Amino acid sequence: MGKSPPQIQCCPLMLLLKPFEQAFYLNWVIFGAVCPVYFFLLPSLPRQPDTTFMQKVKRLDWLGTVLNAGLYVSFTVAFSFGGAV
Repeated sequence: MGKSPPQIQCCPLMLLLKPFEQAFYLNWVIFGAVCPVYFFLLPSLPRQPDTTFMQKVKRLDWLGTVLNAGLYVSFTVAFSFGGAV
């Protein structure tokens, strides 16, 4: 088999860190670059102060909520018992 290509280091601190730590600190850089988008470019949602709580509850998609909950539970059970049963 051939050798793997050398890892490109972006700063001297990265030479001292393990690969998973490098990925962790790289996520902070990406977060800092994208964070202003959330504050300045995304529109805010209307508050709707004139509607009551029950009106808001009635507008929820209950079928979608139940189906999503079933999907998440099924995947959690499948991954939990995967290879053990």
